[in-house]
Amino acid sequence: MLEVELKARVDQEYIRKKLLKEGVKPVKKEKQVDTYFNHPCHDFKSKDEALRVRQAEGRLYLTFKGPRVDTETKTREELEVEVKGDIFALLEALGFVPSKKIIKERETYRWEGLKLFLDKVEGLGSFLEIEGKEVNEKGKIFHLFNKLGIHSDRFIKKSYLELIMEEGGEK
Repeated sequence: MLEVELKARVDQEYIRKKLLKEGVKPVKKEKQVDTYFNHPCHDFKSKDEALRVRQAEGRLYLTFKGPRVDTETKTREELEVEVKGDIFALLEALGFVPSKKIIKERETYRWEGLKLFLDKVEGLGSFLEIEGKEVNEKGKIFHLFNKLGIHSDRFIKKSYLELIMEEGGEK
């Protein structure tokens, strides 16, 4: 499945109020712990790919993200499955090595078929991420950012993993 997304650093309280004023519907709040993996025989970073396990609300999701296919947004293939059992032990038995952990508090909202995430990421700060599932939703993503007063000079096309690695000097 394709994932089309864009994010910007924001003041959480200000954006939360603007979202509610615009009629954007809150869906849920949760803590997410994302553990990213690498493998000695496959360098995900150099291929612009990612493999992660997300822990949220007592559930586990294994996600593969393919290379970007767009320069305006962060558009890429995303394959995700819910998993049970000790996926960490399985991945490590197959040679995968945990490389980074990202912890965030996430508020999820919905607006006209888009998902909006108001994230507070440990070590990075607060962000608004808007996500669609089709390339033709880019216009709606840009429109909503603009409606919220967030213009293209503030757009971030990097993942939280890339931002954390840059902050830690691991480019």
